Amino acid sequence: PDFFLVLPGAALPLVMDSAVRAACGIPDEQCSKHRRMQRPEHLEPGLTSRPWHDPESLPWCAELERNFDAIRSEVVAALAGEVWPLVRGSVGLTLGKGEWRELVMLGEGSELGRKLCPTAAGLLDLVPAAKDLADSTGSCGNAIFALLTPGARLHAHCGPTNTRLTCHLGIQVPDGCAIRVGDEERTWQEGKCVVFDDSWEHEVWNNSSSLRVVLLVNFWHPDLPPERWKDTAEELREGFIDLDD
Repeated sequence: PDFFLVLPGAALPLVMDSAVRAACGIPDEQCSKHRRMQRPEHLEPGLTSRPWHDPESLPWCAELERNFDAIRSEVVAALAGEVWPLVRGSVGLTLGKGEWRELVMLGEGSELGRKLCPTAAGLLDLVPAAKDLADSTGSCGNAIFALLTPGARLHAHCGPTNTRLTCHLGIQVPDGCAIRVGDEERTWQEGKCVVFDDSWEHEVWNNSSSLRVVLLVNFWHPDLPPERWKDTAEELREGFIDLDD
């Protein structure tokens, strides 16, 4: 099959066929870590699997960084306006302590964000792997400015599929903020991108007294060819993404 299903919160099967391990690019000695740390509902074999990826391999990350000053100025102005809405499902991740809020930049609900932050909107429109994913029916990804309030923590969880990666551009990053993906913890730098696979277990925290803001961009995994995007989106819509959450 093209994929197999792992129930939310479950580990991968204790016995994984060697052919499946090879298709997923998982050496035998690393299989135990993958069972423990990578638990998406939808797993596509054959895609490079590691927690962290190199932003230098994605030219559009450099474009975001080059335009950081203009992007940040627009976000600062947007923060001074109306309160951003909570990210859907965020209360289950924060456990009611602190808030995770968003300003949507691609796909459904992005009208306000695109009006307030035209520089970022224009740059994101030039990233086919992000725009197509956000525009897909029943999309499992989008692009948002993500705000984490002081004291908030997004507890450990896995994203829904390994067919996407996630980029964060640091916008406002006070000391005391960090992200763990797999077993490696990193922080953000303002004006710099980090890229990770959120199908691996990850958690985020803001232990500062200030807001943490990043531009979060989901995009199709570079190993997934564009001709597979439509079919993969349909698989996710029909079998793996609960649109009623």
